[in-house]
Amino acid sequence: MQVNSSAFKETAHKALHDDQLQEALGLLRTNFGDARTTAVERLPEFEALRDAGRDIRNHTLENLDHYLEAWEAKATEQ
Repeated sequence: MQVNSSAFKETAHKALHDDQLQEALGLLRTNFGDARTTAVERLPEFEALRDAGRDIRNHTLENLDHYLEAWEAKATEQ
């Protein structure tokens, strides 16, 4: 897939005039904070899970060369 500026402009124009998308984005802006707070309150281990996710991401990025080589080997094998 090749991205070019004319396709981007056309897609952006359509998105800006998509009433359903604009309504959804508006709800996100007004409801996201409250919904997130409610979800966090319902999950007592939220901070621990968040920390674990951050640690996994950081480990993966620090060892990305290893994971990409392992993926390449498996893909080639298949």
